[in-house]
Amino acid sequence: EQISYFTPPLLSAWAKKMGADKLIIGKVREEGDDLLILAEVFDREKGEITQQLFSRGKKEEVCKLEKDLLYKIVRALNIQISPEERERIELGPKTSLDGLLNYSNAWKSRYLIYLSGGRSAYEFPRDNRYFSLTYRLLGDEKSGREAIALYNTALLLDPFDSETYWQLNLEYKREKKYSEGVKVCKKALAVSPNYGSAHLSLGSRYYNLKKYEESLKESRITIKLLPQNALAYYNYGIDLRKAERYDEAVSALKKSIELSPDYLDAYIVLGRVYHDQKRYDDELEIYTKAILINPEYYDAHYDIAYTYEALGKIDLAIQQLRYAARRKPKDDRVYYGLGSIYDDQGMYEKAISNYEKAIEIDPDYASYYVGLGVTYDKMGRYDVAIGEYRKALQLNPDDAMTHCNLGLVYTRKGRDDLAISAYKKALELDPNYAPAHYSLANSYKKKKMYDAAISEYKKAIASDPTYAKAYYSLGTLYYKLNRSEEAEDIARKALETNPQFINAYLLLGSIYYFKYGEADKAIVEYEKVLEIDPKDPYALTNIGIVYDKKGEKEKAIAYYKKAVEAHPNHWLGKVAKKNLEKLIQGDQGE
Repeated sequence: EQISYFTPPLLSAWAKKMGADKLIIGKVREEGDDLLILAEVFDREKGEITQQLFSRGKKEEVCKLEKDLLYKIVRALNIQISPEERERIELGPKTSLDGLLNYSNAWKSRYLIYLSGGRSAYEFPRDNRYFSLTYRLLGDEKSGREAIALYNTALLLDPFDSETYWQLNLEYKREKKYSEGVKVCKKALAVSPNYGSAHLSLGSRYYNLKKYEESLKESRITIKLLPQNALAYYNYGIDLRKAERYDEAVSALKKSIELSPDYLDAYIVLGRVYHDQKRYDDELEIYTKAILINPEYYDAHYDIAYTYEALGKIDLAIQQLRYAARRKPKDDRVYYGLGSIYDDQGMYEKAISNYEKAIEIDPDYASYYVGLGVTYDKMGRYDVAIGEYRKALQLNPDDAMTHCNLGLVYTRKGRDDLAISAYKKALELDPNYAPAHYSLANSYKKKKMYDAAISEYKKAIASDPTYAKAYYSLGTLYYKLNRSEEAEDIARKALETNPQFINAYLLLGSIYYFKYGEADKAIVEYEKVLEIDPKDPYALTNIGIVYDKKGEKEKAIAYYKKAVEAHPNHWLGKVAKKNLEKLIQGDQGE
């Protein structure tokens, strides 16, 4: 009975592994002075024990009992044996001790006795692959450390079983041991280079480790090996989205949906790609399709709220999340989403209330404390914000963004040294985190450490070539240091990343007028600002100043008036008003 853990699924898998239609499971049990030798016949097609055969007798007659049982098996299964095979059976173990040792070894090692191709019961299969399979299938029924231990035991017995390596990778994933997952996936592929599932998992483990280029490479291999696998195209779409190759991501995700029309996660990621592309109508359509497939699929309700927010339909966004909250009141993400929207709308008390509800449901999720920190920071409640960020870091000490946010609060409190330490910690965790380089540069600039500031601005740009603010800040620092040509060059690069970046045009206008004395070129740059925002106070006032200095009184008056009308309480509106009054009185403005 020591092998009673052989369940039908395990036996079916074992039979398949051996290419057998039937298995004979041998069991030995003492019954007083007697010995019971039992043979159970497992039928692979039926998935169950179909026959039980046994011999019972005195222990010293074990050899006879064994032979009697073997003949019963031969007759029951209609196995034809040759005279030579019959002779081998009759020879058998020569003593009772041999027979008992035979059964003892089988019992201790969990052998299965099987007959195939004329092989007799005395020729036990001693191939470790069969024992390895047992441990793997037992591992499939467990989880966590217990499963990992069973899979590793299986691999000690059979180090060339690629499927066991793959199963072990899945357990490492559950345990968040992603590096270990990479190692065993590579071992699986060393055994079976075209094992598609191993390539798929290897890509996922790379993604877990934020090794996105490696992940994308594996996804490309996977879709070639598994061209009909929806998950393979889903992962490929995620990798392409991360690489900002949005059109290709759309194609991959559509292919995933084509292969599996009910694969709702693919709809969600496709919607998010559309969001990245600002294709909000397409985004709404794909989320609606997901909801039609499953009205209770709350990820779609959750994401569609952000679509409405992006479209400026705040009421609809809030309505969508409230609906989700009513249907699933214990879903902390819904309250986090509401908190985020209320925060964006400046409704800080409501934001705090919803973040706190999310924390009440899941007090161990760091992002909820980060949300509170952001809101309290906006409210000017800096000490409370610091406390929330510290709570987040207790839960997730390796989050670069939270360290950077903490540094920003210290900056606003005038605690520059603490801010710099926080930014450096963020960069220690993620050397390519552009906002931390940018914020550290600002702190250095404030302390007049200009070379260090320039270095950090450049690192921010290297980490994120689309980071327009970093270009602008570097340009303004060059401007301040009278490095005008470098300032002009960096402003142009900022506009390459974002042609609508108003501050870059303003900087160019200032360089042309105040540094180069080229008034007409300055006006051209300021006019570009007004094409984007006709009421920009800097452009209106500065164009007025340029025309004033050029002696073009009527044009100067016109722009000063526009600045005053648009921004009567802005400091530049007040400058424009003062200059306007002087100009009317016959003097030039400032």
